[in-house]
Amino acid sequence: MKIVCLNIWKGKLLPELVAFIQSHAPTTDIFCFQEMVTSLDSSGERVDVFGIIAKSLPGFQGFFEAAQDYESGLVEEGLAIFVKRSDPIDKEGDFFVYRTRNAMINDDGRTLGRNIQFMQFSKSGKEFAIINFHGLWTGDGRGDTPERIGQSQKLKAFLNLIQSAKIVCGDFNLSRDTQSMAIIEAGMKNLIKEHHITSTRNRFFEYPDKFAGYILVDPDVNITNFQVIQNEVSDHLPLVLEFE
Repeated sequence: MKIVCLNIWKGKLLPELVAFIQSHAPTTDIFCFQEMVTSLDSSGERVDVFGIIAKSLPGFQGFFEAAQDYESGLVEEGLAIFVKRSDPIDKEGDFFVYRTRNAMINDDGRTLGRNIQFMQFSKSGKEFAIINFHGLWTGDGRGDTPERIGQSQKLKAFLNLIQSAKIVCGDFNLSRDTQSMAIIEAGMKNLIKEHHITSTRNRFFEYPDKFAGYILVDPDVNITNFQVIQNEVSDHLPLVLEFE
């Protein structure tokens, strides 16, 4: 199976993003996206990024889990997973690891609730769980804070309840050598570290800490390929994992 994971930067480069997604769709089973939004453009029109991407993936079923509902503010934002319609799933849902749904105050992203999106399925007699995660943004780096440590503890407690082989992917908004990161990756393989990846960002991100996206897997996940694709469809680079 092949997973493509990407923070889509709220669809700021939507034509390029859609072209990238469509080019990978024939060989991809699951897309995991962060910063999936529905918002108002400068003319006051509603832009449904999830709907636009869904139309570009007719062979996939899309699931959107909002951290912030459109009706509660100017922006609807959350996580999305698209899975091939030919691949049956057993369960899909979300769980909050920081604040709650619709917690954002005055469109301040630092107060946005943070949920994880999960999907469970069977493949070749083995149970898998995909966890799509977009971690807390503070506007002041990606180091440890009490809020981030608490978020990691809640996420790890949730992961410990899952008996399936786990794959955690997304924009963690954490530097590599933080306590917050160590809590999440305990007992799992951090593919960014194992493959000596030097950056998960491109030229659109001008700050020195070039790490935000990660994929972690349980030791019993048989990895056949992992790569970080160099492109400019977002300010993040897509992460690609193939496993069996």
